[in-house]
Amino acid sequence: MPKNSLSFLNIFSCFSKASRKILLEDYKTFTGEAKPNVIRLLPSLHISDKEIDLFLKNLQSAVHQISNTHS
Repeated sequence: MPKNSLSFLNIFSCFSKASRKILLEDYKTFTGEAKPNVIRLLPSLHISDKEIDLFLKNLQSAVHQISNTHS
């Protein structure tokens, strides 16, 4: 694997951990990690389109929080 690919994976892994923490603490959304670059919703039950939209909105907010912290 190229060296810069490893750097990207390390950065994404840290981002994934930070975003999961924000989702849990700020949005009460419990997530898990299947692999370092995979966020999964827990428990894995049937969810509605409305709930998926809410999760994606909250994830986007978490990404913005992390981006603003590191800029």
